[in-house]
Amino acid sequence: MSIYILGVLVICTALVFLSSFFYKAKDSLMNNMVYVMAYTMSMGLTAGFYLGVYYNDNLLYATLFSILLSGLAGLLIGSKLHFHLMVEGLFSGIMAGMMGAMLTVMLSSKQAQILIMIGILLTVGITILCILQFLSETLKSHLERYFNLIMLFGCAVLFMVFLKFPDDIIKPHGNAAKQHEQHSSSSADKKEMKQLEPEEVFNWKVEIKDYRYLSSNVSLKRDQKVLLTLLNDDSVEHDIEISPFSFENLVTSNTHSKHEHTMTKEDDSVFHLHVEPNGSNQVSFIPKESGVYTYYCTIPGHKESGMIGKIKVS
Repeated sequence: MSIYILGVLVICTALVFLSSFFYKAKDSLMNNMVYVMAYTMSMGLTAGFYLGVYYNDNLLYATLFSILLSGLAGLLIGSKLHFHLMVEGLFSGIMAGMMGAMLTVMLSSKQAQILIMIGILLTVGITILCILQFLSETLKSHLERYFNLIMLFGCAVLFMVFLKFPDDIIKPHGNAAKQHEQHSSSSADKKEMKQLEPEEVFNWKVEIKDYRYLSSNVSLKRDQKVLLTLLNDDSVEHDIEISPFSFENLVTSNTHSKHEHTMTKEDDSVFHLHVEPNGSNQVSFIPKESGVYTYYCTIPGHKESGMIGKIKVS
């Protein structure tokens, strides 16, 4: 896990919680509710973004840990202010943690990195505002006298957090590292899969990166043998599906897949090939009918993010 990300979230939560001990109730309950909700929402989303990527192969773990961290933070901050604020903080944190974890399903690692950085900056900024709000009466004279200096200090803190943000904090947990090792040893598997003579086969390679098929259009010939190689450079699973599509299945490899993709007579109009994170997979087939077909990724949200391509069979 990233000590930087979790460290910033823990320190911010501790500072807001400690400042609540010095709060002297004069503002309305609604005013304080805004600050508690703003902090727990920003903290919860950030925790959800990060844990959603860290546990990229297990959305349940990501969601549970996110709502646990952010819900506990909201509960602690609200506990010293008012019972209603404790309840508000708890459920705001739970909702934000859940939303952050689930959103990462539709994001690439680079996109998630940007959202995590934005979330960290928001959390730090709102932490400063919460501290000023809770200490506004206790240190009223000092805050009025040194207000400009405090604002400059707050901006400096945000700038330092931005500068110190790691270039790469995405280190997936568990299966992703194993999948990378499998991908590095895939050359031996490819030799086993290629049971057809190279000169008789049209080699169609599709590389997936940042939720895109890098070669999105291809022209094939009817009754020609095709060897499709699906290479996944993302840290989440992907697939290719064409339906309806008339083809003859020849050789399928499931070495890097958790799912079975043997194409029986019952589903011979559906072409489907799955690939694990940082892995590869292959299938040999023969297109049987001319036409223009659309292929896409069936993982929820991936087709909508642009994972679509075209095949022309002539």
